[in-house]
Amino acid sequence: MFEKEILQISQEVWHSVVNMDLHLAEGSMESFFQTPHMAGVVHISGAWNGICILRCPRPLVEQSLASIIGEALGTYDDVSLADALGELTNIIGGNFKALLPTGCALSLPVVLNDQTHAIDLEEEAPAVCVSQMMLQCKDRLMVVELYKIHSENTLA
Repeated sequence: MFEKEILQISQEVWHSVVNMDLHLAEGSMESFFQTPHMAGVVHISGAWNGICILRCPRPLVEQSLASIIGEALGTYDDVSLADALGELTNIIGGNFKALLPTGCALSLPVVLNDQTHAIDLEEEAPAVCVSQMMLQCKDRLMVVELYKIHSENTLA
């Protein structure tokens, strides 16, 4: 459910904003989660409640930021990297929100650094993963996840 749409949205966003191509990656999702990465998170609330998560290793966020600002790859501070990943997460989440019934709102993005584990969504509300895919950009892997929250409570 939503696999095709999330793949298409992610590819279009990465191509138009980052000027790089994405494709489905092969490999172990488990091994990805064992390596440090950053995670951008946006909540969708309203007629449909859920969470969109974009997970990228820091070097991919650095490459993406360099491409976005039109500079050679450099050394970036945590705030700049969080801003870039947050914006990419927000764009992907916003494009997905456009496919949902009217009356949905998107939260501001939150970025978590140095993640080496899954985010526990059971703490906030019962959540079901409706899409989880590993993508590749050049030689770097990333994961896009979408969770539907089964709760009367909203998170935004």
